[in-house]
Amino acid sequence: NPVDIIITAYTKYPIDVDNIVTKLYIDGLKERVLQQDDPKWVKSVISKSQVDKNNIRVEIEIIECN
Repeated sequence: NPVDIIITAYTKYPIDVDNIVTKLYIDGLKERVLQQDDPKWVKSVISKSQVDKNNIRVEIEIIECN
């Protein structure tokens, strides 16, 4: 089924949200979690930037569309 994807980067210091390279993460999911990454399968991608000085990470949320 088609999905929406939310990618949240937790960094030590604030970063511009447009510096999060979402394509790399989505390409890494292709053929493992996602069938493909074209508009038929991925309806939207949202990137978010958060600060967490103690736990730097990237979280990827995949939400199935109705």
